[in-house]
Amino acid sequence: MGTIPASENVFPIVRLAEVAAPSTPPSGEAHLYAKSSGLLFWKDDAGTEYPLSQAADLAAHLADTSDAHDASAISFSPTGTIAATDVQAAIAEAASEAAAGGIAVSLADNAGDMVVASANDTWAKLAKGAAGGMLSQYNGAVAWNSGTGFPASPATGNRYWRSDLGMEFYYDGTRWLSTQLGQIFITTGDGILPFSATGGGQRAGVPSHPGTDIWLVSYSTWFFVSGGTALSGSHKWVGIVTSQPAATTLVTVNIDSGASSTYRVATGSIGALLGSTNFTFSLGWTKTGTPGTLFTTTNIAFRYVTT
Repeated sequence: MGTIPASENVFPIVRLAEVAAPSTPPSGEAHLYAKSSGLLFWKDDAGTEYPLSQAADLAAHLADTSDAHDASAISFSPTGTIAATDVQAAIAEAASEAAAGGIAVSLADNAGDMVVASANDTWAKLAKGAAGGMLSQYNGAVAWNSGTGFPASPATGNRYWRSDLGMEFYYDGTRWLSTQLGQIFITTGDGILPFSATGGGQRAGVPSHPGTDIWLVSYSTWFFVSGGTALSGSHKWVGIVTSQPAATTLVTVNIDSGASSTYRVATGSIGALLGSTNFTFSLGWTKTGTPGTLFTTTNIAFRYVTT
């Protein structure tokens, strides 16, 4: 019987016996066959076998929860800091970066502890500080700075909470100064004392303080000159602030120019220690010429010094 051309005939059913994989077909041909698994296969003239239906394999693949499809066989588009091109490598790369610069859960092991950066991409635990402590940077490290005595070798700008004094201090490069700014008013009576004759004086006591000294920061003198000759080098008021009993000159205020009969203020820096033996401030005013009556009061800003 001759060969029946299948392309020219209709076959409602093709019955194939289940067989073992046949040998390699001649060049230019292929074998179609059914195997004992019930699936159809074909083999090309190079001897390579291919399944015609993978429905069962696909169903098994989808139901496989342990090794359905390796992550290394799933593509990944590099993004951000991840350079990997498959999912498995991307996960490994992300885990590596997290281990190098991430926050380890083990650092947060005590109530009140904090996790801080100790260096670039490096985390460390900062143990809970004492009550009243201030969180600040100290010599390049974040720390709870609090206690009854200052730490050794401070850096300029370091801050520290003195729990024994209930005050915060900062290091100015030479000494520890209170962050709190105090005021000393040098005045008499109702705060404004007129000077119309040759001059006069005003006094103020040094406030009690918990430190070892006082750092005098600056001064402000409010004044009003009533009437008299226009202010000049020949018609003026000069005030000198001294600390007593050492009689150390701290401030010299010259009212020798500008408008009279108007309220004005003169300010300036002091930048000096009071000294532990001085206990009062004295402000003496002297008049030259006829500048008019002077009404004035002065205050000095200060910080506590503690060791």
